[in-house]
Amino acid sequence: MGRLSPGAAWLAFLCPVHSEDLPAWPGVETHADNGSLPCGTVLDYRPAEQLLQSHADLWLTPLTGVHPETYDGVWSDVLDQADRVLCDRLEREAGGEDGPCTAW
Repeated sequence: MGRLSPGAAWLAFLCPVHSEDLPAWPGVETHADNGSLPCGTVLDYRPAEQLLQSHADLWLTPLTGVHPETYDGVWSDVLDQADRVLCDRLEREAGGEDGPCTAW
């Protein structure tokens, strides 16, 4: 008997219109849309550490300049610093007026 596959790392649920627009994506299949999950829902089955590192590598670090290794992988500290960076950026762009980050 062959080796069992570990299964999907993640699944993205797309409506029929969006899935038909992505024929080159591997594994895209259409199914009857019964409204069980909204278009764009992603279920991620990776371990938490792998998921967080992937998100940091793909968008958090490029967007904020915050590197997880700087905070010894303490994700709460990484996310707090990323939040500070983004709030500071929003305040500068808004000219210091009350915005989404300063209203707390």
